[in-house]
Amino acid sequence: MGRIINLNSWEDDELPGVVSRTGGGGFLSTGYLADEPAVALVEDDETMQYVLTNRKRGVTVESATETAQVKPDSSHRTVVVVTDRRLLVLVGRDGGDEQTSIALSTVTDVAATRGRRNGELAVERDDDTTWQIPTGTDGLDTLAAYLEEAAAAWREVEASLSAVEDRLSAAARFQRDGEYDRALSVARETRDAVERARSRAVGFNRDHPGNALQARSQRVVAQRVATLGAIHVARAREAAGTGDRLFRAGNYEGAREAFERAREEYDSALTEGERRLEDPHAIRVERNRVDRLVADIDDSPLPSAITADRAAVAAEDLAEAAAHWETALSGYRLALTAAEGDGDSLYRGDPDQLRDRITTVAESLAAAQRTVGEEARRAGDWYADAEQYEAALEEFATAAEAFDGALETATETYRDAVPHLKADVEALQRRIDRARAARDGEDPGADRIESDDEPAYEVSATLGDVEAPTEIADAIKPPTVDSGPGQTVERLERLDGPAVTGLVAEALTATGWETQAASPRTPFDLLATRGDDRMGVVVSDGGDRAAVTECAQVTGAAGTDAVMLATTSPVPDDVEQTATERDVRLLDRESLAAIVDSQGLTLPAPAQ
Repeated sequence: MGRIINLNSWEDDELPGVVSRTGGGGFLSTGYLADEPAVALVEDDETMQYVLTNRKRGVTVESATETAQVKPDSSHRTVVVVTDRRLLVLVGRDGGDEQTSIALSTVTDVAATRGRRNGELAVERDDDTTWQIPTGTDGLDTLAAYLEEAAAAWREVEASLSAVEDRLSAAARFQRDGEYDRALSVARETRDAVERARSRAVGFNRDHPGNALQARSQRVVAQRVATLGAIHVARAREAAGTGDRLFRAGNYEGAREAFERAREEYDSALTEGERRLEDPHAIRVERNRVDRLVADIDDSPLPSAITADRAAVAAEDLAEAAAHWETALSGYRLALTAAEGDGDSLYRGDPDQLRDRITTVAESLAAAQRTVGEEARRAGDWYADAEQYEAALEEFATAAEAFDGALETATETYRDAVPHLKADVEALQRRIDRARAARDGEDPGADRIESDDEPAYEVSATLGDVEAPTEIADAIKPPTVDSGPGQTVERLERLDGPAVTGLVAEALTATGWETQAASPRTPFDLLATRGDDRMGVVVSDGGDRAAVTECAQVTGAAGTDAVMLATTSPVPDDVEQTATERDVRLLDRESLAAIVDSQGLTLPAPAQ
């Protein structure tokens, strides 16, 4: 005889003995399992649904080539536990219980048959074997229906999740190879499959006790989140590195764009996967550094002036060039004020270079404005000759605006051009007066152009050559100041060993570690702990492969879990790759400089 126990409707406080007990039976009684009770084999991430028993009949396993029967010995019985994840088939034996786990995801068919006194549950697997389990008839149909629904749900979810895991593995490989765009694209392609699996699992778990299927989907969701977060961080660091290089080259506009891209990627990493990032605090530190650099560039006049100056040089349209030079001139003047005074501008520049460039830009701006005015004036003359006076007055108004701008520029910065520009303005005003009179049917009182209406063109060259201004990169060198990532890196390079060790300790403390000096008996300079993570820190003046190898060889010494190489030397890309492969954490000079800047740490004075 057999029995089916639905544990979801079990009302006793204690589990039935067939699940919770062990031991052999006597002459009139049947025992349980020999090694340990069935409940001990049920894992924490699964929930028992049903228990099947059949005393002595055991189970029969059929394949295409053979049929095997597994029966308990005379003192024990057969117990099959159905959980929300698998069937646990247990056959009691004195010499050790027979144990087989059948994952629901491998079940392809379920059949229930009834006899006069007993029933049988047949479970077909994807390996073409069929497990026949004799049991009772009461509750057999309900059990079979549950297994059919659960197996179908598991197969659907596993099919989706297996494909997702393959794609996430591919994305991780692309990331390791530096193909970040491809990695992100592949990882994002898994969204629909993950959502299908999650939705199917939620639906099944909503209708049935247990959480195994949903937990399985959640693990893959977490893996996807972690993969996306890591890719976003890698893309952010790549963009930040580009920004640093452009920044040091004086290309502030390009640097700002790169830093903006980095900020977007950091935000995506923190938004989509902060809980799964290896060190979210460190990521926030990196993002804050990028924020600071963008703000510094935006708030400082010199970068915007340089950007506008370059745009003016590159512009083919004179009106567009004039607008850019007007912006550049304003920025250079503010930068000169900061350089000469006590302002806190990050980019002060060299006062003499700024004065020279202000003169060049003012000359170019005045020349561009005057040329724009002259072109409009000539167009107005043509319309006046054709007696199209409204069109002529519109062109003269454009010319007047341009001449006024040129005169204002020259009055402030380029005094030699003032007399010529005043002559331009006066001659233009007489043209305007005559055009208005002719339009209104009045006598203009003179010919179209009187002899004194023409400016002295032989001196117009003193207004400058707008087509060939000095390149800004030659006129203004990147400033040397005591702040900013590039300058911090330079100052780090001048520190000696003890000063670097102390600064590394401060930087680690600022990012959430507790640090202490290491014993001379260890290979480390510092020991750092954060939670359960214990790390040995080697402070070195070298950032080559040999230094990484030495660190890898002492990993685990002094009870540590990991090792870090901290250095103020540059670390080539191939050495970074070696460190990753050898599980050596790196704190290179750029990373150390970023922490110094973002946390406002004070650099020690260099050794004399």
